[in-house]
Amino acid sequence: MLPKSLRVKRQDFPRIIKEGLVFYSSHLSIRVFLNKNLKTRAAIAVSSKIAKSSVERHFIKRQISSLLESKMSLLTGGEFIISCKKIFLIKDRHIINNELNYLLSSAKLLK
Repeated sequence: MLPKSLRVKRQDFPRIIKEGLVFYSSHLSIRVFLNKNLKTRAAIAVSSKIAKSSVERHFIKRQISSLLESKMSLLTGGEFIISCKKIFLIKDRHIINNELNYLLSSAKLLK
């Protein structure tokens, strides 16, 4: 789980969704609000449409969070929300890691 200081606050979600840029991959999407003055903060959103059980949703969040924690020191300033698509039933870490790298680099968040 990401430390509280690196998480997007709930009141910032509407601003990121409204004003941020969107990037897509086959299993994930990312909404990015770039601002070099801000500290890099992230959020992971898994809808109940993806997994009905909260146990499955938390598993997906933990899986993405663990991959994201290792990359947080390499990211530039901005806030972003990572969300899963309906076809997120693949639980292979390599596929998720590759897609996360692709999204972060296409959003110009990686240094």
